Amino acid sequence: MTNAEPESCNVNLYEDLKLSEMTPFAEGDHRLCYQHPRQPELCVKVNREGKDLALWKRAPFYKKLRSVKSFNDNWQEYLSFQQPAVAANTPGIWRHIPRCYGWVKTDMGDGLITDYYVRENHEPAWTLADYLSTQGADKKLSAAIAEFIACLRKTRLITKNLLPHNILVVEDGKDVRLVLIDGFGSLSRLPLYRFKCLAGPYVEKRIKRFFVRINWELSDKAITWEEAQKRNIGDEKDFV
Repeated sequence: MTNAEPESCNVNLYEDLKLSEMTPFAEGDHRLCYQHPRQPELCVKVNREGKDLALWKRAPFYKKLRSVKSFNDNWQEYLSFQQPAVAANTPGIWRHIPRCYGWVKTDMGDGLITDYYVRENHEPAWTLADYLSTQGADKKLSAAIAEFIACLRKTRLITKNLLPHNILVVEDGKDVRLVLIDGFGSLSRLPLYRFKCLAGPYVEKRIKRFFVRINWELSDKAITWEEAQKRNIGDEKDFV
C-alpha cells in the first residue's frame, strides 16, 4: 500500500535512479536521504549498504529469529505506513507526516519515496532540534507543538520515541507546523495497532517522553540525556 502519486507529478517516479554520484541532504546512522532527481519535492531514502545485516549479526540470539529484512529501516518504515492511523486517511494527519509513494530501484539499493520539505530559500526544512537551538520555544512553535500532539492523540499514531532530529519545523504561511519524518512504528512487540486500550497509553508515554526531551534540548545540557530521562523532567503545560 502507498499513498498514491503526488498530484503535481508528471514524470515516472519509479524509473531506476542513480544516486551514488549525488550528495545526500541528510544522513543518519542507518539511512541516507536524497532529493528525488526527477521530482524535487520528493525524498528518496536508502539504507546504508550492509547496515541491516550488521544489526542482525549484533542482535541478541532471540532477535536473530527475525529476518535480516526486519532490521532494515526502510522496510520497517514502509510497514508502519500501513497502520490504521495512516491507512484511514484521517483528516489532518498529512499536516504532520509525509506521504509514502512506494519503492524505486536505485544503484544504492531499494529506495523509499516520501515527501521532501524545504524552507523559503529552498534549503531543507529545519529540524526541531535546530529550531530549538536557534529560536527556542517561541509562540509559533508552542502552537505547532499543541497541534502536533492533538493529532497524535486523535489518530493514535504509533511511533517510536519522538526525537527532535526526526521532526521538521515546516513553514506554513506566517506560522509553522511539525512533521514527523522518521521513527514510525512501535517500540513494543505487542499488537498496539489493533487495540485502542493499548494504543492510547502507548501514545501518551511517547508524548510525555517528547516533552522531557524538549526540556532537555532547551537546557544547558549539564546532565546527559540518559540522566534527564531518569529524572523525567518536562511538562506539557510548559509548552502548549
